[in-house]
Amino acid sequence: MCGSGATFECSCPKGHLFKWQSQPVHCKMPLGNLVVSSGILFTGSSPKAVINLFEQCNIACMTDRTYRNIQSCYLIPAVHNVWEGNNTVELQMCREGNVKVGGDARFCSPGHTAKCIQEAHSCIKKERVCSQIADWAHSISNHMYWAASSSNGNGEMVLQKWQSILNHVCNKHEGHGDLFPTCQHEEITKDVCWLKMGSKVYKELRDVITSNFLMNDIKKLSPGEQTSDLEAFHSLVCQFVPKSTHYFYDAMKARLLVAALHSNENAQRSQALKRDGTPRYRLSYPKAKKGEHCLKVVKEGCTYDYVMDLMEEAYDLRQGFQSYSLARKGLPMSNSPPPPLTSQVNRVSLEEALARHKVRFNKSH
Repeated sequence: MCGSGATFECSCPKGHLFKWQSQPVHCKMPLGNLVVSSGILFTGSSPKAVINLFEQCNIACMTDRTYRNIQSCYLIPAVHNVWEGNNTVELQMCREGNVKVGGDARFCSPGHTAKCIQEAHSCIKKERVCSQIADWAHSISNHMYWAASSSNGNGEMVLQKWQSILNHVCNKHEGHGDLFPTCQHEEITKDVCWLKMGSKVYKELRDVITSNFLMNDIKKLSPGEQTSDLEAFHSLVCQFVPKSTHYFYDAMKARLLVAALHSNENAQRSQALKRDGTPRYRLSYPKAKKGEHCLKVVKEGCTYDYVMDLMEEAYDLRQGFQSYSLARKGLPMSNSPPPPLTSQVNRVSLEEALARHKVRFNKSH
């Protein structure tokens, strides 16, 4: 047995020898070792969990040490090579069009601000006299999105559109401001529970709409960008590099690049269709909505074409460097990783730590 491969040598009474191998072998390495190791890294799986799974099922597999050798000599260089090629194509596409750059910094998104407004509405609704505001809470939240997305980044326009809701809830649809004088909706024919201007519920709503924090931040709302794509990428990163598992710097960086390759390939998936050709949706009950439902688009399944590119690159590297020593000499290895944060702390010896240790309870009793 050699990792995931098995070799049998048989002989008959007449002296004939026969050799059988369960899988192809390349310079003493069963290719199953390379394939399984590639699958572990390129799918974001945990090597310890996968190897433990094989052991519990009594299936032959390579050791953790073999996996780390294959990872450092072939898989990580393959990830960097494929990433550089993919990155060149992506950057060229960016140069040919307009680009909107997003980052991890926090900004005033309509969703975050609308959530604060909904919390204020829920406080108003608890008052018995102001229960009428419940009919308007969802519409006011939608109005926040519309005001931000339809103003092309004009802060004053966003502000006037936002304040126009105070007239709209009272069935007044003109005279909002110089930039936004009238409502843009069609004539309302259905029965609506309009508010009475000057009533208590109107005054409570006005205090929320014209609060200082909204007046200061409403002009800075992002006109079109949402944080959902960024949050989805963060979730993907946690899938490939979970915080509960320790990875050395080179492996962690390679996993982050694989996550980026997966995101680049699947970020623009189209909406899935039913058999009759209608678009698919699903119901969701987010915790933030406190029992209210929302419709979410069901997208087509993910594709993994990048995995095949990575595996082909890893196999080509193995063909070019037929041993670990040749790979370490011939392939450009990464520079020394940055020092860990603990290196900045004055360390103590185990004996000194034990001398300082104080037991809270007296174990003699």
